[in-house]
Amino acid sequence: MAEIQRTSETILQAIQARGSARQVTSSQGESPAVIPDNIDRLTAAIETLNTLLQGNGARVAGRTSSIEKWRGPGYASLDALWQRVHQIARGGDDNWSEKFDSEMRQAHLAWTRDDLFERYGAPTVLNAKDRGLELSYQRKHDEESIESIVFLVADDLVVYVYFDG
Repeated sequence: MAEIQRTSETILQAIQARGSARQVTSSQGESPAVIPDNIDRLTAAIETLNTLLQGNGARVAGRTSSIEKWRGPGYASLDALWQRVHQIARGGDDNWSEKFDSEMRQAHLAWTRDDLFERYGAPTVLNAKDRGLELSYQRKHDEESIESIVFLVADDLVVYVYFDG
């Protein structure tokens, strides 16, 4: 952003300097000449800005926010998440819910609502709760029951994950 501002100011100053030095009146369709070197710099700065905007708020290469350093890996897909949930829940461990809580918390640490949508797609159900938004990924477990993996999102961060099934 600073580079864009500096380049824009340089171009503006060059245009103003040429305009006052020559006092040229332009006919329609003519525009003042711009220094080609500055155009290249401005173009590069605009391309950098576009890259940042297209990257969903991504940082300039080599820079990461502190929260990105701590972000959990999640799972490769929603199917991989379901598979892992079943391994934990159906594993026969008496403390499976604690294991599930711990693993899900670490896997989705510092995840945002957008991270969930990007990786796992749109949830089946959205519910507004007092503490935030619940994003529920549901599927049929068998002919008679539905199971859910629910993410509670508050202040745009996943704060809790639970399994209902």
